Formats: sequence, structure tokens, C-alpha cells
Amino acid sequence: MICTVGASTIGNIKRNELLNALYEKEKYEEIAKNFLNQPGQPQDIQLLGAEINSVASIVDLGHIDETKNIYFLHSQTPEGHSMAKILKYYFTNSPSLNFKNVQTIEIEGLSDSNKEDFKRKGLKNLVITMSRISRNHYAKTIINATGGYKAQIAFALALGQGMQIPVYYRYEKFPSVIELPPLPLTLDFQLYLNHRKIFDIIQDTEEISGFTLFSDVESIYNALEDKVKLLFEIEKMENKKYITINAMGLTFIESAKTYYKMQKKDITLKPRQNKDIQFLSSESEKNSLGLIKKYRIQEILNQVPYIELARVRKYSKIEINAGVVVDTLDKDLKVSIAKTEGIIRFLIETTATTPEELERAKNELQEYLSNKL
Repeated sequence: MICTVGASTIGNIKRNELLNALYEKEKYEEIAKNFLNQPGQPQDIQLLGAEINSVASIVDLGHIDETKNIYFLHSQTPEGHSMAKILKYYFTNSPSLNFKNVQTIEIEGLSDSNKEDFKRKGLKNLVITMSRISRNHYAKTIINATGGYKAQIAFALALGQGMQIPVYYRYEKFPSVIELPPLPLTLDFQLYLNHRKIFDIIQDTEEISGFTLFSDVESIYNALEDKVKLLFEIEKMENKKYITINAMGLTFIESAKTYYKMQKKDITLKPRQNKDIQFLSSESEKNSLGLIKKYRIQEILNQVPYIELARVRKYSKIEINAGVVVDTLDKDLKVSIAKTEGIIRFLIETTATTPEELERAKNELQEYLSNKL
């Protein structure tokens, strides 16, 4: 279950003399223990707040088969951090709502203190985080969009609709959650394949440098259909124009990726002609060799019959074990492998000749490398 998190529970706490005293002393576990000791069913106790009430209602109504994984996505605010600690303790220790894996995830930029960060970073990071969790547990995921800013709830609904994930919401006066009905529209995901080049360029540039100069993609952008242009924002900073994919654009892209991942079309990938792949590194990225050798990356890639060439793009010595991410970059694939020793990025050339074939290669390689690494 993915849950958006708000701060309404903080208001309940501050209206209670005992709990407010604990809150001011930052004794969040004591607050959670107090919640756990409240008499009655958690879905009916208003003091516990929207997040606990709605999760308890979802479990009580049988909308999930088991209390296995729950992800609380909270704002980058003091209230968000407080809520994360309370919810973490509560759902780790609740006798009736004891989830095996309780994770609280801060969404960078999701704060009402800076409206530009909220729009440029917060909502986009929310969409990216929800989509990554959903893909990891696809066909077994639901979204609880009860808590948080109205924009949070709106994008949780939009992503859920696009990725065909059930979305639940509990209005404060309702006795239980409701499943939000599908929107009466369909998304034209062929637009994603038709215009993937500009999506790939912008996402790749932002991943590396943070910004994309409008001049780098101006000719491609000008040739776009008007309805596709709505997925981008162009802004001027320090006399230079920059372009970015907006939050709704990311919602569309993530939905399209999921749609093509689930397609059952008979798309085949030709095997390469040579026995082994070309594996290229560079002197400037020689520090990557230790990681390549330790995890047998060349050997593992060589087992994929449709890969023709793998070239090291960049190596960063950042201690993060974030796994494998495979995505498209124009007619090729880009692969990021993050281990505790560092992050290594590859450009992968395949035998794919159509956008549909490349999408299949991406999805298969993501699953293969995630299992191997």
C-alpha cells in the first residue's frame, strides 16, 4: 500500500493537552503508544487521524490480502517528519495493523514554504516515487490518497488511473474508505513512443546536470503536437531558457511505461550476430573497473542475446545501494547500477529496431539485471 501523508493528525494532537505536551517534547513514540492504547477500532477513532483511519478501513474491508508492505510518502516539512515517526512506530507495533515492512519516504521539494520547489520538484518527485514503488509490486499495489495536500491527492489519483492501480480515499465524514472510480477518458500512449526522443533527452540531462537548455531541444519541441507540448514547462532563468517535463507529463510517461510493460503483443528481439558483446570503458572512468569485476557486470550483460554493445558513461563514488534502473535514451538503453561502492552508468546498444522492441528490451533488461544484481 502506498499512502500519501498529511498533517491533519498534528492538529488532533495539539487539541489534546496530554498529547500536545508529548509533541512539544518530540516524544513521537509515546504519542504512537497512546494511539495504540485508545479503546475501539482504529478506523473509528477520529483522534488517530486520516492516515491511520483510512489504512485501518482498507484492511477491515479486505481491500488488501495481507499487511505486508506499506509506504508512507510524507512532505519535506517538520510536520511531515513528525508524522513519519508516529506512523512508523504505530504500524510496526499495532496488533491488528502490523505491517511486515513499514517505510517512510520523504518527498524532496514537497513543502508549502516554496511554491516553485513544490511545482518543479515536489510533485514530480511524488510521481516518480509512487511509480517506482508500483512497478516493484505491480498488480499487487493500491494507493491510499487520503492524506496530504490536495495536489498530492490529485496526482496520486491521476497516476493510479494511468497505471490501473486502485485508488482509495476517505472523506472525514464517511464511515469508511471508497474506491475512486476510473476517469471517463483514455490516454494515447502511442504519443509516448512517437515523441520519446525529447522525453529521453530531458530526463537524461536532468539526471546528470539538473537542467536542460531549451536550445538543445528547440527544434524537436517546435515540431511537437500542441497536446504534447502541454506536458512541458519552459522557464527563463538568468537570461537563459530551460525546459522541463512537468508533473502531469511525468504522470503520463510513467503510465505509458507501465502500459507497454504489461502488453502481451508478440514482439521478438533478434539475437546479435557476434558471440560476445562489445564492452567499452574509458580511462576517465577507470575507477569503475573494480565494481564491474566484483559484480561480474560484463559477464552478466554478455548473457543477454539482444545486447550488442555496452559502454561505460559515468562512474560516481556515492555510497548508495539503490539497485538497477533501466530506461531508454533515444534508440538505446541507459542502465544505472547503484551499489554501496558507487554508481556506474552504461549506454547499451541493442538489436531493437522499433520503439516497441526497445520498450520490450528495456523491460526485460530491468527484470533480468534486478534479479542478477
